[in-house]
Amino acid sequence: MIDYADFATAARAVVDPTTPAADLATIAELQPGLWAQIAGHPAAYPDLLDWLDAVGDTSVKVALAARHHYIPSPATASRAADGQPTEMWSATQSWATEQPQPAPHQAPMAHPAPTGRPAPTTRPAPTRLPTTPTKVLPDVTEPTPFLKTRKGRVTLIAGVAVAILVAIALVVAMTTSQNQDNNADGEFEIALAAYQQAQTELIAQLETAQTAADAADPDMLDDSTTLEALNAKIAEATPNATAPAPAMGSTNEEIRSQTTTLLAQTQTMQQQTSELGRATEALHASALLWAKSALTTAIANANITYNQFSYTTDKDALANLQTQIEAAQQVLSSLDQLDPNMVTTVATDTMTTLADAEDAVADTAPTRCGDVTLPAGVDPMACGPVPDNAISLSNVPNWGAMFETPSHNIGCYPTNSGVICEVAKHSWKIPSALMKECQADNALQVDCDDSMIAITPDGDVAIVAHGDVGMWAAAKMENIKIPVLNYGKVIDYSPIACLSADEALTCWNIHTHHGFKVNASKFTYW
Repeated sequence: MIDYADFATAARAVVDPTTPAADLATIAELQPGLWAQIAGHPAAYPDLLDWLDAVGDTSVKVALAARHHYIPSPATASRAADGQPTEMWSATQSWATEQPQPAPHQAPMAHPAPTGRPAPTTRPAPTRLPTTPTKVLPDVTEPTPFLKTRKGRVTLIAGVAVAILVAIALVVAMTTSQNQDNNADGEFEIALAAYQQAQTELIAQLETAQTAADAADPDMLDDSTTLEALNAKIAEATPNATAPAPAMGSTNEEIRSQTTTLLAQTQTMQQQTSELGRATEALHASALLWAKSALTTAIANANITYNQFSYTTDKDALANLQTQIEAAQQVLSSLDQLDPNMVTTVATDTMTTLADAEDAVADTAPTRCGDVTLPAGVDPMACGPVPDNAISLSNVPNWGAMFETPSHNIGCYPTNSGVICEVAKHSWKIPSALMKECQADNALQVDCDDSMIAITPDGDVAIVAHGDVGMWAAAKMENIKIPVLNYGKVIDYSPIACLSADEALTCWNIHTHHGFKVNASKFTYW
């Protein structure tokens, strides 16, 4: 239902010739300041006009006088039929009757006021003048004057009739001219009020649209053209939002021209307000769609990470990832209820938290190479082939392709059975499983040397059993110059590769990914 309690809304309605009669009755109940405009509206019905005649002021009666088809109220007509003196009213004349009369008839409204709306107060009847007794003159016989003759009476009646017609014509002309002036001014004021209301609504919608545009990121929209369209609408509507309203002109022609312009500009601003609203909604819908899609993908990736590293020994990191996945799912289900301008921000913050939880799990979990799990701290390089930057050392004369670490505590060399590395000084003990295997395979019945580690071409790690000094130890005893494999370098003993690092030496089979990591204090194999 249209809220005619708002003056601007009511003012636009009374200048619209298509406004229904029922709406005019409602406006009359709520807006006494628009009674004169309602009195001139083509849809004003007789009962409503009689009601306005009874309660209206001078401007209302002027508007009623300009309606040539207006018929007096039933009360006035009934008094004339009973022979009572009838009443004539003009802009310069008060009510006058022979005897006091009841208050002017207030016709019933064809459309009653809505429940809860106070009806306008009926104005009291004007005070009547007291009756003056007619004086009786004595009968004096004298010659019959001209006016008492038939011809005189006809002439007098005709003259009075002409005078009355002339007076009526003058009154109508003056009233019509005054009404036209009043209507021009009133229509301008109504159009100006509607214009200012439309401009206020446009300014508010522009602020909403600009806030949405500022919060949007083209990379976080399902359709980036929605942001372009909104910015275009903002640029188009901004001039109208800042345009000043005109001052009323000095002539009727100028005022009516201004009124027409104001009405056109009002309609334009109303249309721009609607278009801005639709463009803002389209932008918000695009941002919401992007946020839902991106967050759904992030949750799916986090679940993959959880399953991939479920074997990790850091159970706290794994539990935290599961917690963040559940929290992200709750955010996803509530995106529709968020402030539209905050949707992408909330989604990206949630995805960042998920990614951090995934990284924590990946950083603490051992690396896996197919079925092989590398112990914590082993360089993931052991899961791959020989690096492209691996080097091949020249053979040491009579000793082969031998190298040692920069600490000069570990030396390695290839043999027919794989690669053997010797550790000169160490504090670790050989693992029992490897010792048992060495002793079981020791056909020569010699000691298993826990300082010599071998990795075979098929990837097995073993302890070497021998009865003499190792090759690297023997070369050092003879002061042979042995090449040094600097830290960070990888040597290619395909299918074996060895990485020299300041913390330890790591050797692995590039096909099976089995290998070992050793230094003076620790030995690990897999």
